[in-house]
Amino acid sequence: MDFFAGSGSTAEAVIRLAANGMPGAKFVAVQLPEAVNPKERTGKAALAAGWKTITEVTRERLRRVLKAEDLQAIPQGFRAFRLTTTNIRRWAGTKDMTPEGYIAQMEAFADTLLPGWKPEDVIWEVALREGFPLTSKIAPAGNSAPKGSWRVTDPETDRAFTICLAEHIDLEQAKRLGLTKPDLFVCRDTALDDTVAANLALQCTLKVL
Repeated sequence: MDFFAGSGSTAEAVIRLAANGMPGAKFVAVQLPEAVNPKERTGKAALAAGWKTITEVTRERLRRVLKAEDLQAIPQGFRAFRLTTTNIRRWAGTKDMTPEGYIAQMEAFADTLLPGWKPEDVIWEVALREGFPLTSKIAPAGNSAPKGSWRVTDPETDRAFTICLAEHIDLEQAKRLGLTKPDLFVCRDTALDDTVAANLALQCTLKVL
């Protein structure tokens, strides 16, 4: 774990260790999107290449390291995450305590996902909230699942959950998921009517966004 990743020297060292006697070695590198220094030689070179922040330099360095011929024996890669705001709208009450005020607030929550949300961002946010690691795998849930469904798995612990971001889930689609009591299923609150929600709650552990 490197909380001051800089240009990624620690991450490169771990990649080389994994390819030379320590397979399975992993790293987490943390770096603020700090602007490169245009007065330094390295900063000028980065800007000339089109990289404005240290994090851009870090990612490019690791990409090039992974392409090196002497590191091809063990397939490796990395994931880059950016800290940002939530994609999920949270109820914050209303200052207008009139019936009209409450109606307006309820209408604003017709969709609990904020405008501009992307499936991958929401899936990772939910995965992290559920305690899944950054090494988890995300894949389409299969043809029998409703459109917009994914399966998130942690290969190291065999934990998994299914998430569906479809706008609507009917009773037949819910049955095709084949969920059982130990299964966790996450979906949008607005996608379910009372009947479907009650059936899913009996089938599995249901959580809504």
